[in-house]
Amino acid sequence: MKKIRRYFFSIFLFLFLFVLTFYFIFSKYSLNDFFHTVSTCNPLYIFFSFFCVFLYLFCGTFFTKRMFQYLGIKVHGFQSLCYNAIEIYFSAVTPSSTGGQPVEAYYMAKDKIPYRKSAVVILLNTILYKLAIVFLGLVGMIFCFLEWL
Repeated sequence: MKKIRRYFFSIFLFLFLFVLTFYFIFSKYSLNDFFHTVSTCNPLYIFFSFFCVFLYLFCGTFFTKRMFQYLGIKVHGFQSLCYNAIEIYFSAVTPSSTGGQPVEAYYMAKDKIPYRKSAVVILLNTILYKLAIVFLGLVGMIFCFLEWL
């Protein structure tokens, strides 16, 4: 019963924060303007953006699972997916793109994963994330430079 109450409270808190976030966003901007902007977007781009989010999530899941296997820790795919979803969620809540790692480490510790090994996996994941951002930034700069010529 205590576990069900905790899940209920977590879901309630999530929904409350979700509604509060959208209230603050749409108290400043019109909801009609939002729907108008979304309706003028190419649906292919919206689909591609959702695809990229899920691709990022599943690639991170695969990487996390493989790194834990390399370190000798058995982690199920669903656990790895949860760790990456937690990291993405809390990184989106914080102003930095790397704000979810402490929470991710906390949940790994709850699953009896040693801090040293979870820190290595999180650090490598963060380094690869930053390298990917730098690479994509360089590709974008090259395309902008070529367009400028």
